[in-house]
Amino acid sequence: MTREALVTSWFAPGRINVIGEHTDYNDGYVLPMALAMGCTATVADAPAGWRVVSRQAPDGVTATPSGLRGRDEVPEWSRYVLGALWLLTDRGVDVPPLEVHVDSDVPSGAGLSSSAALVCSVVRAVDDHLGLGLDDDALFALTRDVENDAVGAPTGGMDQLVSLRGETGHALFCDMRTHETRSVPLDLGGDDLRVLVADTRAPYSPSECRCGAAAARRRPVGWAFPRCAT
Repeated sequence: MTREALVTSWFAPGRINVIGEHTDYNDGYVLPMALAMGCTATVADAPAGWRVVSRQAPDGVTATPSGLRGRDEVPEWSRYVLGALWLLTDRGVDVPPLEVHVDSDVPSGAGLSSSAALVCSVVRAVDDHLGLGLDDDALFALTRDVENDAVGAPTGGMDQLVSLRGETGHALFCDMRTHETRSVPLDLGGDDLRVLVADTRAPYSPSECRCGAAAARRRPVGWAFPRCAT
């Protein structure tokens, strides 16, 4: 995190998952680890409205401050950024005019949680810039709600947990029943090991995923928690 004058910047990493595919939305255990690549969000005061600029998108987006009712009026990619502002507004926070710049080197659609890195960096930066003082649980809840409610991506929470709490040289054990986490030493470089990530040329979109819904159909009647891992 860096802060100068009225500008605040936070970095959040992408992730890979070591153990526990499709178990985060089934109240299981997962063991992801953060990557060196990630997203940096920079927040500054603005004269009016909310302005979102991405180094990876050709055009910026300007939005009139509102709650979630404004989500259909902007491009999908910008909802990952504006989502936190919408939800905070709906929850009674007076969010002032802001300009948010984002820059990510996590490949989009590669299953490395570029969306979680984006959302978590923005939430961290906004929380710090506005002095909200959100604790770890509140940060996690807000980042997951951005993807679930503002974007419509049924993520289970693993991606946000490791993007918020991951540490260098460690994996993160997550109990998805309680959302408690524990850092687990995993110094691959010290043992001269490497993690190989293969590009299968099969793009992934969390907002189009139906894994959580499929899992819900396998549950007993009354189970209604359709979430999806990325």
